[in-house]
Amino acid sequence: MDGLTNIITKINEQSDAQCEAVINLAKDKANNILEKAKSEAEQYLNDNKEALEKLSVSEKAKADSAADFEYKRVMLGKKCEIIDTCLEKALESMCKARDEVYFGYVKTLALKHALKGEGSVSFSKKDLDRLPDGFENELNKGLCEGKKLKISQQTLDTDGGFVINYPEMRVDCTFSSLLEENADSIKDAINKLLFS
Repeated sequence: MDGLTNIITKINEQSDAQCEAVINLAKDKANNILEKAKSEAEQYLNDNKEALEKLSVSEKAKADSAADFEYKRVMLGKKCEIIDTCLEKALESMCKARDEVYFGYVKTLALKHALKGEGSVSFSKKDLDRLPDGFENELNKGLCEGKKLKISQQTLDTDGGFVINYPEMRVDCTFSSLLEENADSIKDAINKLLFS
């Protein structure tokens, strides 16, 4: 049991380090993009400064408001671009993780999403071919009583994750599906992490 605990601890440490590296890279890219956007917005304001000085007070206020709106629009667009890039990189990182890390993600998701009864777990051909020995037994040891998972030989067309099929229900745990399902909360978390 100590060996398994050590492996899980090592996987978690490696996963945390990978996540931290992705976040740091995203922060650097975000700062660069935001600096460039600020520079472009300031250039836009400077280019129009002389023309603004000639306008009446009300026209100047309208122009200032329009410039401020344009600045905020550009900044929002850049933030959305950065967040989308972070999501793509995170998904890519998960799909390309080493086998022990990847199947650590899979195990965590399977244990969380397994339902009562017996379910059949389908993977992509690539994942089915690299499935660790004894993975089905390891999954079932972690499940509560009344839950059972069986690895199916039927394959999926997906880049990462799996699907659990039950007689009357299908639980989609493909990474892209989970990302799409939780996109708003994930984007909010990335936004707070990068821009707060």
